[in-house]
Amino acid sequence: MMLLCGTSCGTFKQAHETTQVFEGPGDTVVVTHGLRWWALGGMDWMARQFNRAGYRVILVRYPSRKLDGDSIVNGYLATTIRRENTRTDRPIHFVAHSLGAVVTHHFLQDHAPSNLGRSVFLGTPHHGTELADVIGKRMPWTLRLIGPAAASLNTSHDGFPETLRPPSFPVGIIMGDRSNYPFLSPFIPGPDDGVVPVRSGIVRGARDTLVLHEAHVEMIRSPQVFAQARRFIETGAFDHSTVAPRKPRITLGRPSGVR
Repeated sequence: MMLLCGTSCGTFKQAHETTQVFEGPGDTVVVTHGLRWWALGGMDWMARQFNRAGYRVILVRYPSRKLDGDSIVNGYLATTIRRENTRTDRPIHFVAHSLGAVVTHHFLQDHAPSNLGRSVFLGTPHHGTELADVIGKRMPWTLRLIGPAAASLNTSHDGFPETLRPPSFPVGIIMGDRSNYPFLSPFIPGPDDGVVPVRSGIVRGARDTLVLHEAHVEMIRSPQVFAQARRFIETGAFDHSTVAPRKPRITLGRPSGVR
């Protein structure tokens, strides 16, 4: 079990304009955000929780609305790991959300560090999301708002998720089935978190998969999600016994013409 350090665990240093490193005595955890619209879109809260639990945390930031997936992988994630993975006698773990988990998966399948530990992916469109399809076909004017990387998270065969292979690294998947966006969920078949369908997060080769009653953006500040992510990092499995019963989903019906 990791040492609990409280709110003042370790020291903080600015390592790069897109990276923050929170020093701590334990293993290293790399935390990566998804599409960043506003402050809530970051993973700062999650990073600080891991640091308070005793981990050394690398918080990766990147311009999510300006670059494509390959540029994020090679220009930000790969260079950050090469520079900051200095404690190679200890495992390095990854916790990533949504788009950030897709680029992390892409990075790990080809460039996994020799001291790789475990990974947890949150709300990840491993098989794309129908919202990207709708945006590309019906609202192309919004592509400038979300950027090329998020736009590529479609369900077609040429989408960025199609570059992913079944993971050869230990990974746990957490998906949400609560939507705070009733105007978006009708475009998504089956249970969803308001942005990504639960079925899109399921990936062959994952060590464990957990569906929580969480929404897509809010899950990155959820104590329940943090506790489960930490448990997987430390044990390689989620604690399914603590999952609360899910509330029934209210179905509003799908818009006409949506397949």
